[in-house]
Amino acid sequence: ATFDGIRHPRGAIELIDAVAVLDRCDVVDTMIEGADAGAVDAVAGELSVRDSWLRGNRTLASTGAAIRVRSGGELALVDSTFCDNQTRDVQADMAWTDLGGNLFDAEGCARMAGDLDGDGCVGGADLGRLFQRWSVTSPSAADLDRDGTVDTGDLGVLFANWGRCF
Repeated sequence: ATFDGIRHPRGAIELIDAVAVLDRCDVVDTMIEGADAGAVDAVAGELSVRDSWLRGNRTLASTGAAIRVRSGGELALVDSTFCDNQTRDVQADMAWTDLGGNLFDAEGCARMAGDLDGDGCVGGADLGRLFQRWSVTSPSAADLDRDGTVDTGDLGVLFANWGRCF
């Protein structure tokens, strides 16, 4: 699922005392208008986020985040990418569990469009970086189609975005 450009006081997704798994969800460019909320906002319950992208989410309050989990809740993250979120990526009232493969940096942002070198455009240098990571099966920003391996599928995604700039 993709949640793109949502403007709401509680964010794109609000969970109340739920057990939920966000799998392959993209939460992009959400504007959170309320205080103490997140683009994904969980009140109690258990939230697992895997193989998802959270990018460019904004909040009007200093206490918001891309993912906000309040007291009484549990959070586990795996193979997810966080970038360009304001004010923070994760805000939890308790310790959360990092199950590995998470990216919290500019390289993770680049993966969204195939811009692997971070210059804002998809071109030859990105193709070179993709080939450098060819056949890698661990989490990699070059795994553009998110199938677990850098291969021809990722090459197709890169060529589909060839010449695009953002």
